[in-house]
This record gives sequence, C-alpha cells and structure tokens, in this order.
Amino acid sequence: MDFRDIYVYPNGGCASVALRILKDLTNIENIRFIDDGSSETSLKILKEEIMKSNLPVLLLGGDCYATLEDMCKKEGIEYINGISLCARLLANALSAGGGDLY
Repeated sequence: MDFRDIYVYPNGGCASVALRILKDLTNIENIRFIDDGSSETSLKILKEEIMKSNLPVLLLGGDCYATLEDMCKKEGIEYINGISLCARLLANALSAGGGDLY
C-alpha cells in the first residue's frame, strides 16, 4: 500500500487486530475511524469529507462486514476489503521472508 492516510470502518473489534498488522506491514501513519455509534464520526456525517479526501476506506468488520459494505454502497463510498488486504500482505511478507504458509 502506498498511502499514509486512511479511514477505518468500524472502530474496535476486528479492526484493532487488523490495524496492528497493517501498521507493521505498510507505511500508514494517520488513521481516521468511522464509528456509527458516535454522532461526530458516523459514516453519514463523514461522507462528504471522505469523498473529498479521495482516501481509502478500509472495511475491517468481522461479523458486520456485509452490513458495513451495504452502507458504503448505499452512500456511494468506495472501500477496500481490509481483511483480505491483511491476508495478502501477510502472505507476501511470509513468502518474501522465506516463510511457509503451511
């Protein structure tokens, strides 16, 4: 990944674990959390800011992934499957380091 700033949706849970992986394997420096439990950082409130920023939104929800994906689609916000991204980065790191995935 060649970006330093990202939005992460949602805040907490699976996102916390995935972010530790991403921070170790990328150059991410600034993270802005989207949290629908907060009136200040909900997807609807941040929509305009997100669209103007042209920054990626990483979906890092486990059980709620499909719901978050639907919400992004409904709002016209582009997103990246953050869990798949973490898996690819880990696989690349293991193969580059001579590690074995099995």
